[in-house]
Amino acid sequence: MTRFALLLLVVVAGLGVFSPSDFYLSFASRICIYGLYAMSLALLLGEAGLMSFGHTAFFGIAAYGVGWLSTAGGLDPWVAAAAALAIASAIGFAFGAFAVRVTDTAFVMITLALGQVAWGLAYRWVSVTGGDNGLTGIARPSIGPADLTRPLTFLVFCGLVLFVSVLAIDRLRGSALGASIRGVRDQPRRMSALGYNVWAIRLATFVCSGFFASVAGILDCWQQRFVSPVSLSLLDATLVLLMVVIGGARSRFGPLVGTVVVMGFNEFADHFVSRTQAALGVVLILIVIFMPSGIAPWLQGRMSSRRSAGAPKLSEVGGAK
Repeated sequence: MTRFALLLLVVVAGLGVFSPSDFYLSFASRICIYGLYAMSLALLLGEAGLMSFGHTAFFGIAAYGVGWLSTAGGLDPWVAAAAALAIASAIGFAFGAFAVRVTDTAFVMITLALGQVAWGLAYRWVSVTGGDNGLTGIARPSIGPADLTRPLTFLVFCGLVLFVSVLAIDRLRGSALGASIRGVRDQPRRMSALGYNVWAIRLATFVCSGFFASVAGILDCWQQRFVSPVSLSLLDATLVLLMVVIGGARSRFGPLVGTVVVMGFNEFADHFVSRTQAALGVVLILIVIFMPSGIAPWLQGRMSSRRSAGAPKLSEVGGAK
């Protein structure tokens, strides 16, 4: 995973050097942001086995938080970001405390309700959120001499945040907590009988997942310098879920692959097809049929089979007897 994270940095640097225009730099920044967003959902769906439609709440609350605190609140962007992360994490803890008591369809419906409540507040609480007009005039922070208003500098910043987040999520997956999360996913009753607190493990996963989604929301707010109820919409939640499913929910880098596929398809497919969403649905159906685990696990399987096919047989190594 460390090699893959380093490869991400190389790709980001290559885009910065060879990009023909600022459009591609901004598009690459959005891939980094939504890649982190998708990885946060994959942590909950792939590791804990909990499908959530309420992840947009953390993404949007953090985005609105940093936007409002840095404009109407008059706070420094970094202070506003820290406060927004604290608020979103606190809401995630409070909501997750009762949401993780259930699983399967009940959990999906509860998280869907959370997302819709957050969307409704963003749409109706006009005095704070701006309603349909959203919040504008949000400034990006500065890092010493680095000017984050430049597309290239902001892309590098997003790449570094993604790099650190990928390493942190990978460390979590490889830790004792990560093993217990998977154990609770596969055998909750047995884990409970062994003395593990199933509720606390699921809650920790929920809060960690929401935290990384909140980081992505803050980056998205800074990238667009604008936030609206669209960030909390069910369509956005479905789009991120598609990224996770297409790439591979249980694959370490599957969500990033799914992000590139979905966002690239949405951005460039309209040059070839008239109905982009319908075409994306066809792509999803084909992937589910032929790559049920996702694109990344399918690619890994193909590479492993080629290596095993190319490896010399034991009789060839030792000589025929």
